[in-house]
Amino acid sequence: MAQPENWNLGRVLIAGDSRVRRLQSSKDPQLSKNVDFIFQGGVLISDLVELVDRNLTAEHKVIIIMGFIGDEIMKYLHPIADNDAITLLRSRESNPSENIIKCVKEAHSKWMALDSNRVIVWTVPYYIDYAVYNSSKMGEFEDEESLAISYDSSVRFVNYIALLRRQWATCIPNIVYSQLNKVLFGERRHAVLFKSFGSTYGEDFKFPTKVLSDGVHPSASMARAIWKFLHASVGVVASKAEVAESVAVVLNTNESVPSTSQGIFPTHVQRGAIRKSDWKGKRNASQKPYSTPRIKVQSYQQPVHSRLVDLRSGEELEELIEEYPVGDFGNISWKASSPNMTPSTSSGRSSRTSKRPGFSSWSWDYHRRVVADAKAACFTKGVVQQIYAEADLADIIRQGGLKTAKEGLIDSISAAQKHWSEKGLAKLNAPHPDAKLIQKDIVELLPTEDSEEEDSDLL
Repeated sequence: MAQPENWNLGRVLIAGDSRVRRLQSSKDPQLSKNVDFIFQGGVLISDLVELVDRNLTAEHKVIIIMGFIGDEIMKYLHPIADNDAITLLRSRESNPSENIIKCVKEAHSKWMALDSNRVIVWTVPYYIDYAVYNSSKMGEFEDEESLAISYDSSVRFVNYIALLRRQWATCIPNIVYSQLNKVLFGERRHAVLFKSFGSTYGEDFKFPTKVLSDGVHPSASMARAIWKFLHASVGVVASKAEVAESVAVVLNTNESVPSTSQGIFPTHVQRGAIRKSDWKGKRNASQKPYSTPRIKVQSYQQPVHSRLVDLRSGEELEELIEEYPVGDFGNISWKASSPNMTPSTSSGRSSRTSKRPGFSSWSWDYHRRVVADAKAACFTKGVVQQIYAEADLADIIRQGGLKTAKEGLIDSISAAQKHWSEKGLAKLNAPHPDAKLIQKDIVELLPTEDSEEEDSDLL
């Protein structure tokens, strides 16, 4: 593989989330010789910039950033039993695009100021298959609620990528970015699947099979394709940078021309030489050039489990966000669904459409608000009951202790009572010489050791 000149000018720094770890484990034998890897699972853009700052050196002539996923994705615990839950992924339901654009602009300017010949490749993430990732985690405990959250999060992620690209083109058009969706849908047989993401329902999205190992991370074959894509992107970014420099030189030269009408058209094209007929389209052109083509979505729905990769081939399942084990889910009994519940069918889009509630009557915001209020009320009630229960238990312990002590069942208390009695009797029997309050009828009534010895001699 012929390598671009910029790739070999120095070292290449690839920084990002756990997808970079997959690239490191599936290295390209030719391109990875001068590459340094730094990654952090679920890293935010601000933390990613700091990570690059700490590891960037003058030897790094190429910087490749693979992030922007952790800014939109978050973990959450999905309950499957009273005391058990599984960690899944969902959308943050926020708009991180504005903060991302700001961080990208500042970081790009800072890194280029350190070396003006440096090439920086920013990559926009491919679409995330929440349904496959969460389904692989849920297994036999998968329910309609987790699927609904997965589909809703998928739609939000597609909208997030679209908004990020629009704001990028508006705010920082001079910074070039590369779309990793070109890798995910790079094959011709996968290109038609990309059209399904124009739907407003996540159930209609069609991902290529066995390209994403778990719905988030690339498989080994996709990792090899990403290597080639990044290799080509370095050349594209370097070429566009050269063109931008050439245009800047031309514009600076034209600033010396006094008339604004000169220098706009080439010297061999006279003003007015372009005829109106040249701008007209062909007669057989569409009369509605701006009409949006209708998206055709196939009625057949491919089950999400068919997109899972068989990991027995040696591929390692990775986590986007480093997680700790949630717990063991053994000894959990299966509970049959209610007979009143409508069984799920595979009748296609029409059956799914009828189940979707209207936004006026139900929404995820309303669902989360009601659930949060219920949890707060139950938590408060539980705390109050616990306080009263602890007070009652303490009272029972006190009363029982007093009763036990009075009955002489506690040896330490009985010994203390005996010691106190002996001490008091000794004081009554032999009071202090200066004592004013003396029980005269008790003094010297108790036997002493001498008297006890005399009594024993008499015997």
